[in-house]
Amino acid sequence: MAFQGKIKEFEKRKVAVVGCSVDSHFSQRKWLQPEPKDSGIKGVKYPIVSDLSKTISENYDVLAGTYEYSEELTGIKVRK
Repeated sequence: MAFQGKIKEFEKRKVAVVGCSVDSHFSQRKWLQPEPKDSGIKGVKYPIVSDLSKTISENYDVLAGTYEYSEELTGIKVRK
């Protein structure tokens, strides 16, 4: 929400804001429905990328804990 509030500043600097989460696009849609006062992100207009495989998150080293690849879960990494 803080980035959305400063979106004009980013645009002035010719910067595109893109969110990224390790949740599915289905979860992200649910977040976009409730108001911020209800722990939602309604009003966010920038794109949000689903990083379900955690590839982007791993490349930026932003995951807490450890994860491993699981063949049973169609390649999804599971937290240990």
